[in-house]
Amino acid sequence: MDIPTSIGFQLFGDESVALIKEFSKNNVKFSDVKINEKCNEICVFISDCIDDICAAILKDLSTVNHEYRFNCVNVYGQIPKARDVKIEQIKYEDADFIVAYLEITETDLSKIPNQIELIFASVRDDDSIEVFNYDYDILLLKIGDRYLGYAEAIEPVDQDFLSYRKYQVHLDNQRTFHDMIIKKTKMKLYPFASNQQFVIYEKDEPSMTNEKPLVDETHE
Repeated sequence: MDIPTSIGFQLFGDESVALIKEFSKNNVKFSDVKINEKCNEICVFISDCIDDICAAILKDLSTVNHEYRFNCVNVYGQIPKARDVKIEQIKYEDADFIVAYLEITETDLSKIPNQIELIFASVRDDDSIEVFNYDYDILLLKIGDRYLGYAEAIEPVDQDFLSYRKYQVHLDNQRTFHDMIIKKTKMKLYPFASNQQFVIYEKDEPSMTNEKPLVDETHE
């Protein structure tokens, strides 16, 4: 908007004349240019870029196993409760442990790929799309009804770019899951970007091996 521009019409005929006059900016000198010609150049450039982007998307769609692209994590935790404490008074911070995991329906371990991908994506009530990068470096893998492994990030979170983050799959027969229980690990919780299940039990009741939960709720 700060560049001198001349727009007018020829004396005879309907052809318009639109000219961006010679100017200098950021120590770079630009010559006179007709706006119509510049707009045509921009249109060609955009058209070529769109073709390149569509070709890249088509290539990605043909090579990615979309069954193992995840758009939301699951959270499981257990919270002890004193007998005189009401359910509504319980807080997530009081949990014994909190683990985040991805659920895989395939139970044949030989068919599970070595790599999965993750990004949060959800359609809002107004049909707009919410997307952001999870910053989990490790996620448990629930295969069937057991946490048989974990996924470890193989690339950092890009703060300036939204994309599926790649994770390497490790199958360890629940070793990592049990280690997190013993250490009372509390993984990060995204309250509005995860499917949550918390088991609430009386403090004097055992919590993993002989569960007797008061409440077993799933929050989405």
